[in-house]
Amino acid sequence: MIFLVIEFEFTQKNICMKQQKIIALAFMLALLFINTVAAQLYINNATIVIDTGATLEVKGNMANAGFIKGAGITTLNGVSAQTIFGTGQINNLKLDNTAGATIGNGSVNMQSLFGVLTLANGLLNTNGNLTLKSNDSGTARIAPIINGDISGNVTVERWIPATGRRYRLLSPSVTSATSINANWQEGQMNTTVGSNINSITGYGTHITGSGGNANGFDITQSNAPSLYLTNNAITPTYTPIGNTSTILNAGTGYFLFIRGDRSTDMTLPNTNVPPHPVQLPSTSTTLRATGTIKTGPVTTFTNTLLGGGAFNLITNPYPSPIDWSLVRQSSANITEYYTLWDPSIGYRGGFVTVKTDGLVSPIGSLATKYIQSGQAFFVQSDGGIPAISIQESHKASGNNNSVYRTTSMLKSFSASLYYTETNGYHRLADGVTAVFDTGYSAMVDGNDATEINNWDENIAILRIDHKLSIECRPLVVRNDTLPLFINNMKQQPYEFIFKANNFGNANVNATLIDNFTNTQTPLSIIDSTVVPFSITSVSASAASDRFMIVFGPSSILASNDIYIKAYKKNKKIQVDWRTDAESEIEHYEVEKSTNGNQFYKVASQLPIINGTALMKEWLDNNPVNGDNFFRIKVVEKTGTFRYSQIAKVKITEVTGTISLYPNPIEQNSFSLQFNNIKKGIYNADVVNNAGQIVFNTRIQHEGGTAIQNIEIRNNISRGSYQLVVYGNNTKVVMKFIKK
Repeated sequence: MIFLVIEFEFTQKNICMKQQKIIALAFMLALLFINTVAAQLYINNATIVIDTGATLEVKGNMANAGFIKGAGITTLNGVSAQTIFGTGQINNLKLDNTAGATIGNGSVNMQSLFGVLTLANGLLNTNGNLTLKSNDSGTARIAPIINGDISGNVTVERWIPATGRRYRLLSPSVTSATSINANWQEGQMNTTVGSNINSITGYGTHITGSGGNANGFDITQSNAPSLYLTNNAITPTYTPIGNTSTILNAGTGYFLFIRGDRSTDMTLPNTNVPPHPVQLPSTSTTLRATGTIKTGPVTTFTNTLLGGGAFNLITNPYPSPIDWSLVRQSSANITEYYTLWDPSIGYRGGFVTVKTDGLVSPIGSLATKYIQSGQAFFVQSDGGIPAISIQESHKASGNNNSVYRTTSMLKSFSASLYYTETNGYHRLADGVTAVFDTGYSAMVDGNDATEINNWDENIAILRIDHKLSIECRPLVVRNDTLPLFINNMKQQPYEFIFKANNFGNANVNATLIDNFTNTQTPLSIIDSTVVPFSITSVSASAASDRFMIVFGPSSILASNDIYIKAYKKNKKIQVDWRTDAESEIEHYEVEKSTNGNQFYKVASQLPIINGTALMKEWLDNNPVNGDNFFRIKVVEKTGTFRYSQIAKVKITEVTGTISLYPNPIEQNSFSLQFNNIKKGIYNADVVNNAGQIVFNTRIQHEGGTAIQNIEIRNNISRGSYQLVVYGNNTKVVMKFIKK
């Protein structure tokens, strides 16, 4: 190994800027390939890049007023005490000196760390001059402490993305000697309505509360509270803080409504208290707090831990991610789940449950078993008083803003609740997951995760008096039911997305029962199924027991079940079906889908007048390349309806087709399915019975198979129309009905 002893002093007095760049470049190239040793290191307005696997060893003092970047490591490993001077930035820093090191000796010395601080040997005295940075690229962390230690205050940052004005469940990662106001409010307050005291853009946030300025809050017209504490209980409650003069504590979790940084306009309409905050645009911001950090094992938290099945709010005490599975393994009297607040769920955030193996409910949340720095979370007692132990060895490596996911190979069935916002965003509101295995009991036990009720839409699996977010069940060997509990619903359209995992070809079927509409919808056990529904002004539409999922062996068929078969016939698809009796049937509808989720009506047939059960058939003259899904909707004379199982046929040799769905259309919108159509610009004309074009649009098709969503901007009246799609030597005419 080659060692270089290099001493640099990059100053305007001793060397010109051009020479600085040449020397810095040569030094950077050396560091790309070899480990380097410097007796003293002086960096002024220059950048050093240490590549992956490389190490810059500093034996003496370091004056850093520049940038040390790259994935490599700067190591302080002298034989006597070392000092870092200056106001520079370091990516990865390691202390491996039993004599220790000090960061500066005055307020002008501030080192910003963007990567990993490793304390292998020796004491690092910060003198209050160390900042662990956080931004959209990542968050600095302190690696598991082996033999080293740290003293002095550290400023720890937590970057919050601009995802709308929402609550976060946070912890400061330090215990401060100064107030909440001095840290998260940047020592500032809005003193008049409409003013924004904001000395540092991109930092801090407004905190509001009763009494306004008198209690250290930013004043608003309503002085509605935005910072809450919560208690440990079977059902936690939330209490607004009385003032911002109290200190921040690394063992305390805070519910904070974040509007953005302190430049956010506070005069815009905004009600951050339940039930409905106005979701106005927000800015990203960075919250920072200065104080002492926790090191070594942590076993105590601000709130007294309770047993008897209570939810206990604890925090990640370290400025580093921690692995929940390791925390669970070293703790006692808690379930294997933790519950966190995900700001992307629902209208202003919602609770998400995470299992030790990484299973998450609701499906779609980016939560993982790696709990981020600055994050507070709930653990549930399994009966006894919890004994929580979070240790240095539980720290997880990797960037704090990265997403990790572990998939479970057990059979599972999830129900996710969605709604569409006015801006078109498909918002996940909540969800539940059932896991099936021979090792699980049908009784509620420690394998099941209790739901914490959301402030907005909420869904749970109901078992006796237990509301569960994750239920672990035995394998389905007979008829079984998942009763779904819903509450806090709004009067608007929703969608369930049901997803089965790892059932394979299990001899099981699943059906959604809707007790309000008296309908039954088959659910796929090999893929996803989308089921739309609405909450109306009728109170029964929001009944907590409106829905249930029924599982059963697929060989068990009731007398009114429907036989369906679909198969290729030349270059078309034949669909056959039959029921046991037709005396109570009004008509049949054939529904088709190209993705197995969204079905649209393609044909309708009446039953035989004498009620004889005969085979019905329908020929699909326009199959698509790839998968074609079919199901039969049986409409009873009473107005209720039920569905057959789904039949699938894969076609590979058909020519291009264009189809329209749904038909009839109920709103002024529909979709066009382009199948094996060449790339180009196409026109679509909506023509009424008088031959007049009442709407026209142009479609840019990128070729192949795709769905084009069409919005008719003119409010056309009810009736029958023709849709003419033409372009690139293609012309298709389709009839449709506007309800």
